This record gives sequence, structure tokens and C-alpha cells, in this order.
Amino acid sequence: MPKISVVMSVYNGERYLKEAVESILSQSFQDFEFIIVNDGSTDGSKSILQFFARKDPRIRIIDQQNIGLTKSLNKAISFSRGEFIARQDVDDISFPERLAKQYESLSKEKDADLACSWYYIIDESGETILERKLPDSSLINKIIKRENVIAHSSVMFRKSSFLQAGGYEEKYKYGQDWFLWLKMKNIKVLPECLLKYRWGNENITHKRHLSTLKVKDKAQLLEYRKVCIISSILLQQAESKKCREILKKKIFSIRNIFYYLLTFLPRPVVLFCIWDLRYHFKSTLRKYVPYCRKKVVYE
Repeated sequence: MPKISVVMSVYNGERYLKEAVESILSQSFQDFEFIIVNDGSTDGSKSILQFFARKDPRIRIIDQQNIGLTKSLNKAISFSRGEFIARQDVDDISFPERLAKQYESLSKEKDADLACSWYYIIDESGETILERKLPDSSLINKIIKRENVIAHSSVMFRKSSFLQAGGYEEKYKYGQDWFLWLKMKNIKVLPECLLKYRWGNENITHKRHLSTLKVKDKAQLLEYRKVCIISSILLQQAESKKCREILKKKIFSIRNIFYYLLTFLPRPVVLFCIWDLRYHFKSTLRKYVPYCRKKVVYE
């Protein structure tokens, strides 16, 4: 029986699929199975998967009609045989030591349910935008209740913990990973980058955000959103000078002005504003202002 089951769901992902699959097959840790769900793709994804499956017997392909990411992941994991489950998205790239280091971490720390890592955020062409450094293990369990800072492809978790949590909640089309993390009792952060997380127009988080808004210039809105998120990340990582340089050129919202002013304040004040003050402010808006209420998207 394999020690790790790597699971991936593919829907029309031919553009980056080959690179994503190869990043798993080239892992230094080789005792794994790779379960890939072809979720009703209409592009060349199926033929690419069949090519890899003929070359490597560890790949198991599930062909099906399109049912969505959440249900596909639950289905893949139901067929898994490994003690640990590692996630991989079709447009992300795992570093060769990723599985080995996460397996070692979870094997040593028996009380940890999930191991994740830092990651590089890359654009559609593969160029690095920034390094995403997560809060350490002592803080992540508090932070995750306020914001999902973990990249879905950067995680490995115990299958037993996944089953105990009830799996991914299938009523959610987006954010299914965050709802699962909230049920994990102990999250371990590996303080090194083990993944390249692709961030572009086809990224599911951005597609969700744009689909809920009726705007003419979606490219400009996406650029605005990227600047906001990058600024927030840099502030969390105490990279105030770098954040300030970015915002100097793109102060076009109240939020960015707020972030710009934060770059001149001491780190403890910045962290309080980013993690606590911002969270309570947003919670208050969502509670009392109908327009600001966060919409949960169902299947």
C-alpha cells in the first residue's frame, strides 16, 4: 500500500497540466499513488493524462462527467489507499522535496493533522511575484480562523483527520479547503517554500471574485485586487519598505491608502491592524451592511 495518495482534479487544464503532473512524478519520495479526476474536460486534458498513465503505473485516472472540484476531491480521496493525502492543483508546481519533507513532519509529530508550507506566488508565465511566508505553527491555528493563508496545493493531511472532519463540504463550490482547515485541530507549518502557486486570470479564487461583480474592465479590477492582496501579504511579513514602493505607484483606493500609512508604523501595530482590527472591522460591516455581507457560493 502506498504511504501517500496525491489527489488532483482536472477540468480543462491542458495549459499547465503536464508541468503539474511532472512535478509530482519527479518527487524524491516515490512511495505514492497519484489519483487524478478528469472532471468532464473538453480540451486535451484527457489525452495528456492517458499519456502519463501509460508511462507510470502509480497514476490512477477517474473519468467522469463534470461535477465540480469539491465533489471530485471527495471522490478521489474515497478511492485513496495512503495514510496521508497530498493535494495538487492542475496549475501549481510542487518542488521535488515537498512530499518527503511533509511526510517526515507528519510522521514525527503524531498530533499534527495537517502540514503545509510557504510557497512562491507565480504569474501565468511562471515568473515569481513574491514569496509567501506563513505565520509559524504557534500562530497559524489562530490566523486560519480569520483568513485562509494556506495554498490548497501546499498541504498534506492525515486521511483519518480528513474523515473525522467529514471531508470537504460538498455544498460549497468555493472555499471548500478553508472550511476543512477550520476543522483541523493542529496545523504544522514548514518554514520553507515547497510549492509554486500560480496566480492568474484562470485562478479559481480570482474567477470567483470577478464572477460576482458586474464591471466593464475586469482586467483593471483584477490588477487592483492583486495590489491589495500583495500589500497585505508584505505587511504581514514585515516587508514594509517593499510594500510602500508598490503602493506609491498604485494608491487608488481607501484600502491602499490605509496600507500605505501602515508601512510607517511599528511591526506590532501593523500586525494588530492587519490581523485583529481589519478582521473586526470587516466582521462589523458584514453584520450591519447588507452590501458587504460575504456570499457563500453553493454548487
